[in-house]
Amino acid sequence: MIFRETWYEKAQRIQVYFISFVLVYLSITSLSSIDTTSQNDLAIGGTFFTLAGLVGLILFYRNVNEKKLMKVHSKFNAAETKEKLLEFAHQEAFQVYRKSGYCLILNETGDDFSGYFTKSRVIFIRDYVVYFAVIQDNPKLNRPVLTTHLFLKHALRKLLN
Repeated sequence: MIFRETWYEKAQRIQVYFISFVLVYLSITSLSSIDTTSQNDLAIGGTFFTLAGLVGLILFYRNVNEKKLMKVHSKFNAAETKEKLLEFAHQEAFQVYRKSGYCLILNETGDDFSGYFTKSRVIFIRDYVVYFAVIQDNPKLNRPVLTTHLFLKHALRKLLN
């Protein structure tokens, strides 16, 4: 998906890249300085720094691929798929923000530790195929969506097949 970002959104994207880099860099340097003779340091430090590095890599990967459309096959034509998706949105209590032709934008709003956020599910419907992306909008920091896209993909596969 290509859309215009404000300078603030670009700055936030760079900020997430920086945080990802710092997490990976610090975990690599910390892992190299662990005392391998101490089982306690090796177990706790190795686990913690490895997880921190993995979180950094996942943040970077999701930030790069956040706007990439995912694809789910359907056994229904576009009109039937749209009806099923609107029913799904109603069941999941998503706000139908935009319903234009065979494009849907479903919003979920809520609170998290950083304040008010909106998670948008942008869905493009074609005959026997659905393309979608999940984007989070937060006034403080637009973190990439880490797992919601996977849960949505699973739910759409179950719904449309």
